Amino acid sequence: METVMKTKRITSTISGFILPNSLLFPFSKLPVTCFLSSCSTASDENVKMGMSKPTYLENLVIHKCKSRSLELDEALGFFNSMISMRPLPSVSAFNYLLGAVSKMEQCAFVVSMCKQIMGCSDFQPNIFTMNIWILCLCNLKKVDLGFSVLAMIVKLGLQPDDYTMNTLLIGLSDEGKINKAMGVFRKILETGYPHNQYTFSIIMRELCRSGNSHLLFFFC
Repeated sequence: METVMKTKRITSTISGFILPNSLLFPFSKLPVTCFLSSCSTASDENVKMGMSKPTYLENLVIHKCKSRSLELDEALGFFNSMISMRPLPSVSAFNYLLGAVSKMEQCAFVVSMCKQIMGCSDFQPNIFTMNIWILCLCNLKKVDLGFSVLAMIVKLGLQPDDYTMNTLLIGLSDEGKINKAMGVFRKILETGYPHNQYTFSIIMRELCRSGNSHLLFFFC
């Protein structure tokens, strides 16, 4: 039986806050669609492992997100219903919803939603949840807060992936913090944090753009 918890509802109007287009950069750099496909796989695996099947609301949310017909007000309505349910819907359903809102380039809402669900004691995020959170913080030019989420990832015992690190590197680069980006890149290589060819291309691009192309010989 579902019980209702009093929560602060998120609406499509944030008092005194306007999200200017200049704060956003193209999502084609790190497309959020990879989260959605990963969430779908994770959801299917949960069913195979004998976990509870998705509820009607979860199926409805996932269907709407996949159909790309979801509007912001509708998404926020779903979210308010989901966080009032006990037990909470699956993390996959939340991830689909967060991913869909982030694709609308409504990053401020995603950050607010993440903060609210993390305040639910019985919510257990996965790396996809945290990656969407980091992506939106970086798109809002708040990469330093993105590193706070990275610390939370480690504290929760989750494993950062190459998407996590690449998103943070892009965030640093787009804020002109090339020295810090290089420091993070060295840390990635030293500690064995997940990385891929795209990780190297991010750093190489920034070295060229910042006039430090002479350092490219380190990649040879």
